[in-house]
Amino acid sequence: MLFLVNFEYIEPGPAHPPEKVVHMVEHAIIPSLDMVVQLEKAGKIRAAGVVAGSKASAMILDVADNNELSRTLQSLPFWSFMKVQITPLQSFVDRAAQEKGAVKFLRDMEQKGTLNMW
Repeated sequence: MLFLVNFEYIEPGPAHPPEKVVHMVEHAIIPSLDMVVQLEKAGKIRAAGVVAGSKASAMILDVADNNELSRTLQSLPFWSFMKVQITPLQSFVDRAAQEKGAVKFLRDMEQKGTLNMW
């Protein structure tokens, strides 16, 4: 299954001193980026990148199911301070087959004279 995953960094606000931010970058952001690179090499991430000029990123994950999706995302150290939006994706091949089936169904109804029931 393919999922588009968008991450947006949640600003900690002025309550976090610079040394705490450095610690977070060193112990969460950089390790997360390293894990993303490994997931790309393993074929779990089909495409990924940081949104230019922002503190956001996006990736397309290829996982078996929702459970693997959750485990993968929650294993990233920056998971706890990112806003995450997930969009399931359908392949163009599957969508084309679905559309062809719908057209066939409608054509069959048309031939039977039942299409005007709508």
